[in-house]
Amino acid sequence: MTPLPVPRFTVFTPTYNRAHTLPRLYASIRRQTVRDFEWVIVDDGSTDGTEALVRRWQDEDNDFPIRYFWQPNQHKKVAFNRGVQEARGEWFVCIDSDDELLPNALENFQRIWESIPESERDRFAGVVGLCVDAKGNIVVDKFPRYLLDASSIELYFDYGVRGEKLVCLRTSVLRAYPFPEEVPGYVPENVVWFRIARRYILRCANVPVRVYHQDVESLMRPSDPRHSRVKNAEGAYLATIETLECVTWRRLFRAPRLAFYHAVQCVRWGTYLPKAVRCRYRVHHLSARVLVITAWPVGWLLQRLYQWGVTERLRGALARLGAFPLSAMPTLSHTLERLMLGLLPSAWRDRLRQVSGSNKAILRGMGWVAVFLLVAKLIAAGKEMLVAYRYGTSPVVDGYLFVFNLAQWPTSVFFSVISFVLIPYLVRLRTDNPDEACQLQKALVPAALGAGIGVSLLVGLGVWWLVREDLTGLDGVGKAAALAAIPWLAPTIALAFPAAIYSTWLMSERRHANTLLEAMPAVGIALCLIYWPFGAGANGDVLPLAVGTLAGFLLQTVLLARLAGSKAVTVTTVKLSAHWPALRGAFSTMLLAQVVMTSSGLIDQFLAVRMGDGVLARLSYAQRLMALVLGLSATVIGRAMLPVFSGVADPRQSFALAKRWAWSCALAGLAGMLLMALLARPLVALLFERGAFSENDTQAVSLVLVILGVQLPFYLANIVLVQWIGAIGKPAWLLVAVSSGLLAKFVSAIALFDFGAAGLAGATVIMYTVTTGVIYIISHRSLQRSRRRF
Repeated sequence: MTPLPVPRFTVFTPTYNRAHTLPRLYASIRRQTVRDFEWVIVDDGSTDGTEALVRRWQDEDNDFPIRYFWQPNQHKKVAFNRGVQEARGEWFVCIDSDDELLPNALENFQRIWESIPESERDRFAGVVGLCVDAKGNIVVDKFPRYLLDASSIELYFDYGVRGEKLVCLRTSVLRAYPFPEEVPGYVPENVVWFRIARRYILRCANVPVRVYHQDVESLMRPSDPRHSRVKNAEGAYLATIETLECVTWRRLFRAPRLAFYHAVQCVRWGTYLPKAVRCRYRVHHLSARVLVITAWPVGWLLQRLYQWGVTERLRGALARLGAFPLSAMPTLSHTLERLMLGLLPSAWRDRLRQVSGSNKAILRGMGWVAVFLLVAKLIAAGKEMLVAYRYGTSPVVDGYLFVFNLAQWPTSVFFSVISFVLIPYLVRLRTDNPDEACQLQKALVPAALGAGIGVSLLVGLGVWWLVREDLTGLDGVGKAAALAAIPWLAPTIALAFPAAIYSTWLMSERRHANTLLEAMPAVGIALCLIYWPFGAGANGDVLPLAVGTLAGFLLQTVLLARLAGSKAVTVTTVKLSAHWPALRGAFSTMLLAQVVMTSSGLIDQFLAVRMGDGVLARLSYAQRLMALVLGLSATVIGRAMLPVFSGVADPRQSFALAKRWAWSCALAGLAGMLLMALLARPLVALLFERGAFSENDTQAVSLVLVILGVQLPFYLANIVLVQWIGAIGKPAWLLVAVSSGLLAKFVSAIALFDFGAAGLAGATVIMYTVTTGVIYIISHRSLQRSRRRF
């Protein structure tokens, strides 16, 4: 017999009772533009006439060989290993029996491989392409760029790529990493893929090569997972072990939820196995061991709930509500999102289901930002309760807050400007050139650190001179506290500048943990107040506040650096001048506008310390309570409106939409204002009235809080209109509006000087009223002029 020629590709298909779908795959294979391949079919014990069907195809006039092998049913792992051993091609492509190959799939695989220099090909296991559904839509995620060299581990943990892909691997590599046939039941594919990834990388291309069809029955997964859970437990446990072996400390900090999920699954699958079986598979990385130990209580509890039927009943109840189908809930975040969706009225759920995929991602991000922000604000409120208990409205707090607020002014300006300018720029740059985006971030971190050190020295010396020369209005205990706090609070600027870069990088990746980490300074202060000797603070010592603040900022920066990844802290010689022309216009305009906006707080500081002892402390207590409402509303409304307004091409239509939303938010703010007036006094008494904080302090702070609540209708409407200005690209209008508002606040604050903290709160209300009115007038008149022009 003449031996068959050795083909370049082996197209392999494992099948089990798929005679009804194999003709679709056969037709797609016959349409391939590259003909140098063989088709190997391993039948895993089919009883539906698959063999007769394939034998008929073998008799047809095909220019490629069809090789058929039958075996008793032994799961895909055995069928896959059989296919690899029988393969004669240099390249191995596994396509499921219910899917299709696009006509140029093999041609694209060959072209992608040939794009790799010959000298580098030994470190590549193969190439990867995308999958599309029956309608031609990409299945879940694309790769971060058109061509990406990465291992399967890096794709999963570092790049977050999800969804079906099609892999073309070197047959020699697959023969070196077979599926473990000694493991009973189903063995997930990532067991092999992650083992290969420890030695080889893949060239990934954003090129569709496969049509993915979702089928109910599959060779890869058991048709009755609940019945087969014990049977397949060892394979699933091995898969979680292989996954956890990839969890280094860096990946644990970059993707904590993903790592914790797999640790919980490891604990759950391990409950089905005897100790002797579990001892065969162990994690070796210390980070993975710590993670499994931490996740053990959660995994044990979830498994008990599953065995008691609680999980199944909960899924059924939520499915009846229409929240989601009876499928496994992959992560805690998805569980909470679907639970919240199930609690909504049916009309709202129907409307949310019609939202596009990109808007769903925006809504998901908004929800987590709101949760993180609420937690951070609650932590800050708890810190304020500790400060109130220990100091009351002591001049020590005045001195500390004076220095702290002045130190945070350049920090807040820098963060607002850098996030406003860099986030859209990084998103676009990462899409076009991810390597260049990483290089830009590497250059920004040391530049921000240098700028932060310089600003911290200037601010520290400047504030020291102001306090020393009695130009602040502080005297006695307050002055001494301010001078003692300067050496501890000035360095927070140097830490906050690189922290702003890390935060911007995370937000550009739609990761919002930086919002939660903003509570770290409050955590540091709280811990110092708890463990610092009480007598020191009672005698006017400001060190518990100052030292705690610096420790909190240090912890925040370190955690942000770990979350952003180790590449972010590498000092490089990349020059920022290459990117500066594209950033200069937006940066300068936004910098000026932000300086104007944040100057409002400086007016409060300088006037409050001249109004008498305790005025600044009373104003600060009220402002921090108000920040709970303002911070949440600004984040949620701002991030919801900006994408919608940006998607409307006609500015007049978007302005009409913005006006409707502005009125709606103003009405919601009016309701919030009335609620604040009713709850201000009991809320302040509940949070602060203990220790040195007296009933008179409660009355004074409550009055300030009620007045600050009047700003809510104007503030919420202002947020909507500002988002519209950003959507149409008119930052100059924002600059005019905030300048007008600041001028109005300064004049009104001087006029209301004799009213103390209440007068400053009233001036804040006037500022937002004027800003909102100016934005509306400028926008309305500009659109009218453009309408007459056209």
